[in-house]
Amino acid sequence: MDRIFFPALLLSVIGAILGLIAFFGPFGNTGVDGTVGAGLALLGSVTITLIVIIVMIWQPLGGWRLTLCALAMFAAFLTAIAAFFLMQYMLAFAMALAFFVLIPLMINGRRHP
Repeated sequence: MDRIFFPALLLSVIGAILGLIAFFGPFGNTGVDGTVGAGLALLGSVTITLIVIIVMIWQPLGGWRLTLCALAMFAAFLTAIAAFFLMQYMLAFAMALAFFVLIPLMINGRRHP
């Protein structure tokens, strides 16, 4: 398992939890409970989590790793923007951090111990 992706995995899981809270609104104070935007933010954060898990387990090299990391970065960027417009700032911050954590991982195409 590629341990270098643990920070990205942690941030994406936190984002998925915050997306679940925003969409389902168990505390009743998000203001975006059940909206399409909150659903898309949840979908984006879950997508990032799945991509990071795939890269950690499969450990692709070269073009596959570059493509998957680029897709995860694109999803993190769009999810951060969506969360910002939904006024879910913690989710936006988690996704922005995930974006910046994935940059060096995308650039480095070799396998890590």
